[in-house]
Amino acid sequence: MVKVSASDFKKRSGEYLEKALKEEVVVSKRNRPTAVVVDYETYEALKKRVETLEDRLWGLMAEIVYEKGRFEEVTPEDLLNV
Repeated sequence: MVKVSASDFKKRSGEYLEKALKEEVVVSKRNRPTAVVVDYETYEALKKRVETLEDRLWGLMAEIVYEKGRFEEVTPEDLLNV
């Protein structure tokens, strides 16, 4: 992982975009991470993983609601115990 200030990223964006093809580039403003630059394949893989996890979560919620009969009664603990 490469860490860089926003001002340095702005000055040398081409160089950091090339680095992002191989590893994450964390851009900070006022010493706080504000953005991460990754290659497009990594981005798409992460996006797909989030969508898969969201789909699974909604499936678990539906199972619990079906068993309990009411959505309001579903707790985070219920999701962990399925």
